[in-house]
Amino acid sequence: MSMPSSSRVLIIDSSAAWYRDALAPRFPDVEFVAASTAGNAASDIRRSEVLAAFGSSLPDGFLANAGRLRWIHALSAGTDYLLKRPDLPADLLLTSSSGIHGAQLAEMAIWAMLSLARATPTLFRQQMEAAWHRPKGSLLSGKRVMVIGTGTSGNEIRRLCSAFGMHVVAASRTPRQLSDAQACVTFSDVAAHVADVDFLVLAMASNAITRGGIGRSVLRAIKPGAYLVNLARGDVLDDAELLHALETGRLAGAALDVFRQEPLPADHPFWRHPRIIVTPHVAGHVQEYEARALPLLERNLRAYFQGQPDMLENVILAPNAHRKPSTTA
Repeated sequence: MSMPSSSRVLIIDSSAAWYRDALAPRFPDVEFVAASTAGNAASDIRRSEVLAAFGSSLPDGFLANAGRLRWIHALSAGTDYLLKRPDLPADLLLTSSSGIHGAQLAEMAIWAMLSLARATPTLFRQQMEAAWHRPKGSLLSGKRVMVIGTGTSGNEIRRLCSAFGMHVVAASRTPRQLSDAQACVTFSDVAAHVADVDFLVLAMASNAITRGGIGRSVLRAIKPGAYLVNLARGDVLDDAELLHALETGRLAGAALDVFRQEPLPADHPFWRHPRIIVTPHVAGHVQEYEARALPLLERNLRAYFQGQPDMLENVILAPNAHRKPSTTA
């Protein structure tokens, strides 16, 4: 493999040094620069051809001086933080880490459903108070769950739900036969199919079709006493309608890991609502994250430096192409 000696890859992440040490021996003709934060990389970005980072970690204006930048590889599945940046260079290659989050989100979905079904917040409060009360929980086995999204994460969520003995329904942009789902409906038909759903799990991308899609029509049609889990994006859910569904008893509880504004403001009603479990966008945030992200990053680096653009995975923007948001569902 031959590549220009001036090729420089800047990695911005708390584990940037780990990525650098793993990749450098595999690409001896590339200079890898590691920075734990963007604040430590202001001069390096000017001289870098490739950037690997979480879009949310880059401050406003950081890319304005990235004159040599040709490619950004997002270490996250979503690229919305990057696509809406005014300083995003023109004719840029943008790829994502979509596809590496299946196990993380699936396990988080099961944890959330178990926590809601088994009244875990109540049990924790009782522990702090040394109070011996025995709230009656409910099973996942035999319950009906609708998983919205049929990408890698949605697929893995369905698999684990099936393993727990749940009856699984899927929702996607395009209905199709799925071996682990009793049915697959379109996004636009979700409201017509939630009257018998015990759990509604959101695992779809945020796009023009899904934004605000879980609102009045869905939440006022869902089975009374159902639970909702959002692992997708905050903007797919109507917050006011969620609170209304909880206050009226239409929903028995909700577990939310993503929000319209992050960090979630301290005065937001979600924080102190007795039937909402709030987690700070941690579904994908696991100790094994870097090990799961590395193989995809390495494959894309190899394709890029070998001049094989058709081998690049998860291309969101291609040079000289119109910008398009990720639509993985």
